[in-house]
Amino acid sequence: MEDALKRLQLRWRFPNAARGRSGPTPNPPIRAKPKNPPLTRHARARTRPARAPPCAPHAVINLDQLEPQALPPQHTATGAAAERFAPRMAMIGELIGMRALDCNLTALAPGKRAFPFHNHRVNEEVFIVVQGSGTIRIGAESYALRQGDIVACPAGGQETAHQIINTGEGELRYLALSTNQSPEVVEFPDSGKYATLLQGAGGGANTLPQRTVGHIGQSVDYWEGE
Repeated sequence: MEDALKRLQLRWRFPNAARGRSGPTPNPPIRAKPKNPPLTRHARARTRPARAPPCAPHAVINLDQLEPQALPPQHTATGAAAERFAPRMAMIGELIGMRALDCNLTALAPGKRAFPFHNHRVNEEVFIVVQGSGTIRIGAESYALRQGDIVACPAGGQETAHQIINTGEGELRYLALSTNQSPEVVEFPDSGKYATLLQGAGGGANTLPQRTVGHIGQSVDYWEGE
């Protein structure tokens, strides 16, 4: 009886003893965790941090944040014209997310003009004077301008031609808003010229268009060189 009790105690403390083995049951071997397999190109792409989205247009721009700049050299007046035409411009359209419209702030020193007397056959413009005074030519008439004035120049013939001149003593600044349709045809009644303008591919409001200038009434034959 005593021998049987000892065997039960032994079996309870050391279960392997009943199978002819002595000592406690060894712990199972610890298996090393498998290393992560190398990431594939697609997996690496999924683990990279997301790129920040491109800068969105500003919801609000104040005039005091804008610094008008001279035109690029290829569009700057030369010769005697440089004495009369010297606009500085700050392009606004793309800054505030415009798509179908264009907008800029134009600054003129006293005695200066932005562009020659011209009319648009396609696009419509609006001018809002924000600083200074001057004169605007529209068709055969001229009108005084001062701060707060708003002038519309619709598309049309030479009766809608227009030009803003700083006839004041200080700097003249105005906003110029327009539709942004392409292609465009512009006429210059003072010099008898015309220009065709084609917005470049992927351009946008801040991109200067491709431009061809000629004299009204002068052209090559339609079939020339064909």
